[in-house]
This record gives sequence, C-alpha cells and structure tokens, in this order.
Amino acid sequence: MSVQPPHFLLFSGVCRGDAKRSVKPPSWRFVLESVGGQDSMEAVDSEPGVRGERLELLAVVRGLEALDQPSAVTLITPSRYVNSGLRFGIQQWRQNNWRWERFGQRVPIKNADLWQRVDGALRYHDVDCKYWRLDTGDERTDFSEECSSQEKTTRISTRVMFHRRGGSLLRATWLWFWERFGINWYPQAGRVGWN
Repeated sequence: MSVQPPHFLLFSGVCRGDAKRSVKPPSWRFVLESVGGQDSMEAVDSEPGVRGERLELLAVVRGLEALDQPSAVTLITPSRYVNSGLRFGIQQWRQNNWRWERFGQRVPIKNADLWQRVDGALRYHDVDCKYWRLDTGDERTDFSEECSSQEKTTRISTRVMFHRRGGSLLRATWLWFWERFGINWYPQAGRVGWN
C-alpha cells in the first residue's frame, strides 16, 4: 500500500512597490496551506532591485522550497508568466539547456537561475499550476494595497480573507468564489444555495 503525499495549496503574490515615491521596496509573498487546513505558513520579504516577473517567480520558488517533504502542490497564481512557464515552457527549456529560439538564435531564457530552482523542486513535488486572478473588490484583501495605496494592480489576496473568515484558506477561497458568482453560503446549516 502506498502512502499519498500531503497536498498543499500555494498562493503566490507580489507587491511591485513604487520606485518613484520609494513607498516600499518590491516584495514577494506566499501562503502555503495543507488542504485539510491543519498546517499553514505565510512568508513575506522584500527584494530591493528585483522587479516584475522575477519577483513573481521568486515567490513561487520560496514557496516550493519551504516544503520539507515530497508533496502534491496546487499552485494558485495571478502571474501569467509563471503559469505559462510551468505549463508550457519548462520542459522545453530543460531540453534546450535553458535556452530558447529568438529571431533564429538560441538565447538564454529570462530568469534561468530561478527556473532551474523551480525545476529542481519539481523533482520532489507534483505541482499543478492554476492561473487565478482574484479580484475581490475589497481593498483590505489586496496585497498590493498593503504595499502602496497608489498602485492599483490587483494581486492574489489571501491573508486578510483568511483571518476575516476565521477558517481555512481553502474554505475562504471557495467562499469568495461562491459570493462572487451569486451563491449564498449558509455556515449554520452547512449547505449551499443559489440566490
């Protein structure tokens, strides 16, 4: 009889910061939670001088490297760059020695060092990547709002939603989904009903 690896949800997000106003340095964040909700970990750190796609990928790398045993991981990310790279690019890049063809020449891929770290983590973890751009409409749950009130990009939002609901991150995410698409949640009766 084989033992199933633990299953974790990994939510990644970034705050791009504001270089002109020096409000806060760019930072990454991940929330890692077991599907059952027993174990949860969140990490946030700033990376001066790192921006954009590299920052998005760094959040994923740190989240995967935080797992201490082989696991099944559902990665939920608002980054199309990370999603496309994991779903379509990484196998080809590995075969082509971390290069891709651009205008008839083989050039190194962008952020090759981080993609190689992701590839190393994929040897141990079974990762299923889901692109999901959460737009809750609630400024309190937006990670980018915590970083800069001037920045209006919507990023994955979990921390406030998790604590506000008082339950697991998975349940909070599904509650948001149900509320977003017009379904009432009845926690007392433990049932779901349409509006």
